[in-house]
Amino acid sequence: MVLGFVAAECGVAVHDVAAQVRVPSYLVAKVPDSVRQQRMLHVSPHLLVLDPGTRSATLEFSNTGDKPVSANIAIQLGFTYWQNTDTALIPTPGKNLRGHDTVIVHPKPSDNYAGDWITGVPEFLVLKPHETRRITLRINPPASLPDGEYYARIMTMVGSRVKRAAVSKDTANAEALMFPIAGWELPVLRDSVRVYYRKGPLSTGVQIVHAEAKIDTSKGPIEDVGPYPLRMLVRLKRTGNAHFEGAIEVSYLSENHDETFLEGVEGSTISLQRDGILRWTGETDHLPPGVYHARIRFVGKQDEFPPGQRLAVKPVEVEIPFEIPEYATGVDAMPAIGTAQGIPGGELDPYWWHIDGPVDYSRDDALMDQGRPAVVQSQAGAHPAWGMRSYRPTDGINNGWVGSSDASTTEAPVGLNVLRIYVDFSHRKITEDYLAGRFWADDCTAAIYVNGQEVTSYEGAGKCGSDGTWLKGFPFSIGAEDGLIDGENVIDFVYGKTDTGWDGVRIDFRMIFRETHDR
Repeated sequence: MVLGFVAAECGVAVHDVAAQVRVPSYLVAKVPDSVRQQRMLHVSPHLLVLDPGTRSATLEFSNTGDKPVSANIAIQLGFTYWQNTDTALIPTPGKNLRGHDTVIVHPKPSDNYAGDWITGVPEFLVLKPHETRRITLRINPPASLPDGEYYARIMTMVGSRVKRAAVSKDTANAEALMFPIAGWELPVLRDSVRVYYRKGPLSTGVQIVHAEAKIDTSKGPIEDVGPYPLRMLVRLKRTGNAHFEGAIEVSYLSENHDETFLEGVEGSTISLQRDGILRWTGETDHLPPGVYHARIRFVGKQDEFPPGQRLAVKPVEVEIPFEIPEYATGVDAMPAIGTAQGIPGGELDPYWWHIDGPVDYSRDDALMDQGRPAVVQSQAGAHPAWGMRSYRPTDGINNGWVGSSDASTTEAPVGLNVLRIYVDFSHRKITEDYLAGRFWADDCTAAIYVNGQEVTSYEGAGKCGSDGTWLKGFPFSIGAEDGLIDGENVIDFVYGKTDTGWDGVRIDFRMIFRETHDR
C-alpha cells in the first residue's frame, strides 16, 4: 500500500498491502545528480559534534568537476521547519504544508544558535578542477553558556549570487527564507555541514500531543496513493534540551492482529528542531473490509552520529482506528489483510439481497422483506455483458456485478428492482461518521433509501446507461441526515430495468469514521 508524507505529508504506495512513505525533504534543485556533483562545491564531513573538550575540527572543501568552481559559504541557522499552526486534517487543495528547508535570518537567544561563535570559515572560495582545500574551524562559546545543544549549519552555494527575498515570516522578528524560491533563473547547488555544540547532560525525545485519521473521499485518486486514502495527522512536541533525530514507522493492524508495515519511498527519517505537525496520506483501496488501526511510531535513529554521541530516545507511538469497505458486491469479505477474494460468477453473494419490483415503504414490514440472495455475475468490476472493466480499471478492488440471477438468464421484472444490504452502524459517532461509495447499474441507478428514507443528495437518481451508470457509476455519501442510525440499518439501492435483457448492479462502499486522540 502507499503511504504519503505531507508536511509533513507522507504519501505511501501499497503493494501487497505494504506502503511506501514519502518523507518531504528539500531537493537542492531539479538538476541531474551527475551535473550537481560536477558543479557544486563539496564539503565534508557533513556532521560535526563539538563540546568543551573539542573546540576545533577540520573541514575539507573539494571540486570534483573539470571546471573551476566558485561558491559562497554561509554560516546560518537552517533546518527543516515543520509548521505547527494549521491543524486541518485534510489540507486545502493547492496549499503547501510540507516541511521547508528554512533559514532564520535573525536568530534569538532561545534559538540556541551557535553560528556567532564559529571562526575560520571563509565566506567565498574558488577551487580549480579536482582541487581540495582544508580549513580549521574553531568555536568559542561564552563561558557562562547554559547546558544544552547549540546548532549552526555551514552551507556552500554555487550560483547563489542571485538576489534573494524573504518569502515568509517565522516569527515577528525572524524572517524565513524557503528554498527553492520561485523566480530564480539558476538553481543553487548546495552542500552543507551540520555543526552541534553540546555542553552538559543532554536528553531528547518527542511527545505525541494529538493524533487523528480519516478516510478522504473529497476528491479522486491521489497520485501514487489511489482513491479513498487515509489521512493521518500527528502533532509532536519536542522534549529535552537537544534536537530529535529519528525514524517514523507506520503500519496497519487488522482485527486479527496482522501487521503490515509501510515502506518509505524517499526515506522515513526526520530531524525536529521545534514542535511541529506531520501529515501522511496512506493507500487503503487494496485493504479488504474490516476495522484497522494505523500505528505510527517514532524511534530514535542517529546513524550519522558516532556511537558515543548518540542520545537515548524512548520510542513513542499511537494507534488510530479506521474502517474501510465493510461490504461490496461480489466480494467474500474477510477482515484480514490480503484475503478478500472475488466470488466466482454464478454463486450467491452472502451479504446482498435482491427484491423483485419496487418496495412500498408505507408498509410496516417494508424493511423486513429480504427477497432472495443476489447472484454474482462477474468479478473484479468487469461488466458481464461486454467484458469491460468499469470505473478505475486499475483500482485493484475485487468487487463484481450482482443481480437477480447469473448473466445468462433474466429473472428480474422490467421496471424498478432493489438490491438490499443490512449494515450495523452501532457505537458510532452518528453525527460525524458516514457511509461513502459508488453505485453502478445496468440499466439505471434510480435511488438510494436508508431505513425507508430516500437519500435526496444522491446525484445518480434517475440516471441511465447513456449517463454512464454502468461505465463510471455515481458516488454517494450517507449520514445521519439521510436517516442513518446508531444500530442496524437497511440500505436499499434501487435500480431500473428498461428491457428484458441482462440486468445488474455493482456497489462499492465504506464505513467511514473519524477518531481523534489527544494526549
